[in-house]
Amino acid sequence: MGIWKRYKQHIKNNFCLDQIPINDIYYWKTRLFANAIIYTLPLSLIAYIPGVYYSWRLGLYSLVLIDTLAVLLIFLIGFLPTLSLQLRKALFVFCVYFIAVTFVWLIGTSGPGLLYMLAASYFCILIFPNQYAFYPAFINLAICLLTAIIISMNILPWKESPTHNVSEWFAVCTNLIFLGFISSALIPRVFNSLDRALRMEQEMRIERDRQNLMLEKTLEDLKVKNQELEQFAFIASHDLQEPLRMITSFLGQIEKKYGDILDDKGRQYIYFASDGAKRMRQIILDLLEYSRIDQARFKSEFVDLGLLMDEICVLHSKVIEEKSAMIHYQDLPVIHHYRAPLFQVLQNLISNALKYSHPDRNPDITVSAIWRDKAWIISVQDNGIGIEPAYFDKIFVLFERLHSKHEYGGTGMGLAIVKKVMDSLQERIWVESENGQGAVFHFTIEPIGSEV
Repeated sequence: MGIWKRYKQHIKNNFCLDQIPINDIYYWKTRLFANAIIYTLPLSLIAYIPGVYYSWRLGLYSLVLIDTLAVLLIFLIGFLPTLSLQLRKALFVFCVYFIAVTFVWLIGTSGPGLLYMLAASYFCILIFPNQYAFYPAFINLAICLLTAIIISMNILPWKESPTHNVSEWFAVCTNLIFLGFISSALIPRVFNSLDRALRMEQEMRIERDRQNLMLEKTLEDLKVKNQELEQFAFIASHDLQEPLRMITSFLGQIEKKYGDILDDKGRQYIYFASDGAKRMRQIILDLLEYSRIDQARFKSEFVDLGLLMDEICVLHSKVIEEKSAMIHYQDLPVIHHYRAPLFQVLQNLISNALKYSHPDRNPDITVSAIWRDKAWIISVQDNGIGIEPAYFDKIFVLFERLHSKHEYGGTGMGLAIVKKVMDSLQERIWVESENGQGAVFHFTIEPIGSEV
């Protein structure tokens, strides 16, 4: 097997296939020619021995010589490295035509000469450029006419026979001429179509490469923007918060030191200013959290949603106690996923359910999970004020609020953070609700790897 591979590679190297663009039709014609030589040479050697043996026994010594010369010529075409590609093709077609004419001369119309002529015309069409497609058809026509003249003059060494006459020759070679011209007309059309397809593929490849370059540039620009965003997050978490802490601290000092001499209006102003500074700080923290969602790199682990809910309930224990809220969660699954974003989503949804509770009833929140279509659907249901269907999309938009900050606190970023987390995980989140009837938030989580 190794010898055969080396033999094929040696022939292909001599034909310089690596120097021709693969999207050029000339490459495929040359490759076809190389393969023809690769398989013709061993097959010629196999046929050479019995052919020479029987030709010698029949006294056809000239045919023995022709066969020997043909095999040597094919060997030189395949292995002589100094020959140009065009010369190799021309010698190969000449060899086939030479054998064809020899068979016609020595054996007559009943021999394989016409088949070799047809094969030569096909090779010409297949391996030479399309503008030479009709050359072999005219060569065959010229050979047939010349042979007819020679037959009529009784020059060929055929024995007298009623089948060896001009009429019989024309009857035999008419099909050859017809097939030659039909092939010369149709086969180039196939190559032209293939050439157009290759050129279209090349144009598409160039366009794809151009778009890839644009995409790489866009990705590089996004990388720069992300770095700028990280710098902004650093500024937001340090430089912007420090002045707010100073404002809150000095307002507290003013209220503590001068509280006795301030009237109710003055204390109200201090409260508004302090409350505004606190809300501004919370907005900065939320923006920081929102900006870091796409930057985060998490490690997957087995996350027990029941234990996760225990932590969230502890985190909101003060609000739960103040509002006498009930949070139900049982039989929650263990999911192989990222812990941090799951905690972030559930924490925001529970916080949202507690915040927008109905004034006439205590909050009642249920967290459940069902397995469907190779993913978990987690649902957080509450009995709060609900949401009108017209606002289902709006609630996930950054800074969008359905109520004033005096009615319900917050920055309007909780659900926007949840939506961005789900988008970064390539998961879905949606809501079902009616105004005044509570809401149910559903989100999907597809386990990473195996599931417990």
